[in-house]
Amino acid sequence: DQSTDAEDQLVRFCRALIRQAIQQRASDIHLHPFAGGGVVRLRIDGQLVRVAAITREVLTAAIRLFKAQGGMDSTNTMVPQDGRASLHYQRKAYDLRVSTLPASGAEALVIRILDQSRTFSLEKTNFAPWALHALKRLGASATGLVLITGPTGSGKTSPLYSLLATLNKPTRRIITVAEPVESRLEGLTQVC
Repeated sequence: DQSTDAEDQLVRFCRALIRQAIQQRASDIHLHPFAGGGVVRLRIDGQLVRVAAITREVLTAAIRLFKAQGGMDSTNTMVPQDGRASLHYQRKAYDLRVSTLPASGAEALVIRILDQSRTFSLEKTNFAPWALHALKRLGASATGLVLITGPTGSGKTSPLYSLLATLNKPTRRIITVAEPVESRLEGLTQVC
C-alpha cells in the first residue's frame, strides 16, 4: 500500500530529524515554507543551520505529525498553537516544546529540545568572572528583581536555571512563573 509506505517514510524522516538535532546538540528544529517548498533548519550554538530542503507536501505532513505528537489540533492551521511531547533517546529524557504559526501558504513549526537530565551550574556558564560575581551577589539579595532578556537562542535559560539551582535550598521557598516551564527543578514550585 503506497499510503502506508509514505506514512512510514514520513515517520522515519521525522524521527531521524529529531535524532540528528539531539546528536548535534541543537536547541531547536525549525520547519517552515521556503521557495515553493519547505526548509528544515537546526539552531546550533545560536545559529540556524539549513539541513534539508523538502517539498510542500512533506512540510505539511511533517508539521501535521509533529502537531499530533504534541497534543495539538493537527487539522487547524489558522491559529498559532503550542504543545508538548516527551521522548527518551540514548538513556536521556527530553521534552519537546512544539509551536506553530500560520504563515503565507503553509504553517511554520518550531520544536524546542529540552534535555531533562541536564544539570545547571553558574560555574558552567560562560560569564566573565566579574559578571558571574555580580549575578551571584544579586541572586543572594533578599529583595529585588533580576531580568534576563534576549532573543530566542541567545542563552537565557542556562543562566536563569543555574541561578535558581544555586538559590534552591531547603530553607527557601522559590516560586517561578513561566510559560512554558522549560526545565523542572526539584524543590521549586513552578507555575505555568
